[in-house]
Amino acid sequence: MLSLGAVMPAVAQDSMVRNCSVVEGTQLIAPQVVAGDATGFFLRQDLKLWGWGKNDYGQVGNGEIITGGDPRNGQQPPVLLTDEGFNQGFKHVASGRWHSLGVKNDGTVWGWGNNEKGQLGQMAAQNHSSPQQIPGLQDMTAVAGGEFFSLALDKDGYVWAWGNNTDNELGRGSLESQSNTPEKVKGLGGDGYLDNVKAIACGRFHGLALKNDGTVWAWGGGGNWGVLGNGEDFSDEIYPVQVLNLSDVKSIEAGDHFSLALKNDGMVWAWGARHYVGRLGDGLTDETENHSSIPVQVHGFYNLGYLSDVKAITCGETHSLAVKKDGKVWAWGYNYGALGDGEDDASSTPVETKDITDVVSIAAGCEYSLALKNDGTVWGWGTNDSFQLGIEQHDNYLPVQVEGIPQLARPLTGLSVQMADGSGPAQLLTCFTPNTTGYTMTVENPLEAVKITPTPVAGATAVVKVNGTEQNDGIVNLVVDPGLNKVEIVVSEEGKDDLTYTIEIKRLRLAEPLTGLSVKGKADGSGIEYLTGFAGNTFTYRTEVENTVDVVKVVPTAVAGTTAVVKLNGAVQSGGVVNLAAGWNPVTVEVTQPDRTKRSYSLDIGRKPSWQQGYDNWPVEASKNWNVQFNKPVNTATAADNIYVTAADGNRVQVELNWSDGNKKVTVKPQQNYSLGARYTLHIKTSLQDADGTALKTAVAMPFVIKP
Repeated sequence: MLSLGAVMPAVAQDSMVRNCSVVEGTQLIAPQVVAGDATGFFLRQDLKLWGWGKNDYGQVGNGEIITGGDPRNGQQPPVLLTDEGFNQGFKHVASGRWHSLGVKNDGTVWGWGNNEKGQLGQMAAQNHSSPQQIPGLQDMTAVAGGEFFSLALDKDGYVWAWGNNTDNELGRGSLESQSNTPEKVKGLGGDGYLDNVKAIACGRFHGLALKNDGTVWAWGGGGNWGVLGNGEDFSDEIYPVQVLNLSDVKSIEAGDHFSLALKNDGMVWAWGARHYVGRLGDGLTDETENHSSIPVQVHGFYNLGYLSDVKAITCGETHSLAVKKDGKVWAWGYNYGALGDGEDDASSTPVETKDITDVVSIAAGCEYSLALKNDGTVWGWGTNDSFQLGIEQHDNYLPVQVEGIPQLARPLTGLSVQMADGSGPAQLLTCFTPNTTGYTMTVENPLEAVKITPTPVAGATAVVKVNGTEQNDGIVNLVVDPGLNKVEIVVSEEGKDDLTYTIEIKRLRLAEPLTGLSVKGKADGSGIEYLTGFAGNTFTYRTEVENTVDVVKVVPTAVAGTTAVVKLNGAVQSGGVVNLAAGWNPVTVEVTQPDRTKRSYSLDIGRKPSWQQGYDNWPVEASKNWNVQFNKPVNTATAADNIYVTAADGNRVQVELNWSDGNKKVTVKPQQNYSLGARYTLHIKTSLQDADGTALKTAVAMPFVIKP
């Protein structure tokens, strides 16, 4: 018999999520402060950039140039330069003396400001007041700027250089005075290229590179004064040379004729010109020894021991800063407020910058300093003649907060996507990390709705929006492809800019339905058709075959572009041929189609048991008639005593015996329906005789169960 089941969209998937991935370029970065000659920048976690200060060459990048006759004298307050953020924003920024550089999230390099010597690449040799792409540079990770030259580091660890070359700043061995075309810096002695580099820095006339092995390399010089750290006092190197006696270096910085290196042990080393202010931090000035051509260790406060537990360093033109692991800032060299200790005098050993703690990033320019605190605020101290401190024009010997830079709401600590009813896995957004704000998910068709639950930090709130509409309960009903479900999770904190996470969810369509499904009674596809009434949008079927049918051929008909496979108990059946066991055989037909959810048909094929096997596991109808075929005519006179049915308690059930086929076939029919769910036994005793008086050789006791 054939019976139709309920209409279902599809069988359950192994996983409701086809894939979960982050959107490239939506990772929050470590924020950064940058100081040029007198121009400051702040690069926020979301890749938005602010600039302020001196802008006589357009180096702020806001489309303006403020010349000397302009009473403003510089850009104040800070101006937002990249409103788009993320893919349109910068992931690293650097400042030369009068030009600025940035690496966008796509790996391109952009420049603005002075281009007198080609330091902005192939732009016109004039001032450029807004960022423009520098051709010939792709897949870059960092940039650095000197007085009239620029460097970039690519993802493969090679260094690129362009701009002025009168002091061999480009490190390529060329005799040309300048080049506006970026090219790779050569290797030692001009052999190959400088490689395996993980960080770069520009001094005024020299370049530095830190290799993955912890060694430091230098080139250029500008009169040198030991600035290359290779043991020679006055030699401009056209190719990189290794800085002596340095290993296990963590980071590098370069200033005006001097350099710094921070080792992994938290100690700081310096080399180059000391100047009268004591730029190397070792307690000496040019009155004692005007330079050191090999690295010397920066001393501690009051010349006691050595500066230690340092996590970051930076060089200005004539002073340096270091942040210790406790978040405090130490400074040495030229002062006039740049050291932030409240004094005017220079210091040849580190002094503590006052009134500031919890610092995570530092930058030093010409006679001023900048710092970023852990709370996202930016601070400055020192000279402010061009608004380089981002405040009204007056110098400050102690740190003051830069005005006009909004902080960003803090990231979520958790973001869960679950089935709307709370069933299934606790997290479907398996690729979530707090510092990544963009995600795409592809989910299977049965997932009709999800519940999105953000977890903000204390003091922050988060709301879920779909197409701009707030979802109070976080429930998002998913439209089917090609519709796109764009979910926004907006994190807010008082007095801060919102931080927005996005999840684009694609809910797949079902594979196209079958146009036909056949069940034939023989393996070659011939024989009786056991499945009639098929409809492509009905997914569950049930049919029965006689015990004599031990194999069938299931033949699905799929539309072009789809494939269909036949499975029995989850195993693929080659050619759709299914060997049937007695009882129910769970067959599935799975239809697959690229970029769609599989559509599954359930087909239970029941092979009736033989009388020897009994019907214990094959419930029958309450009105079931049993047909018994004999090979000879039966003596019907004694049949009623020898053919009968008993209930589970052993008592006989009243039945009728109807004979046919010349008394060789009998139908055993209950006079009243059997009890639902009850167990019975059909008996045929050996005392039953044929018409010639020969007794039945073997007795029969066949159990059967009635459907509940």
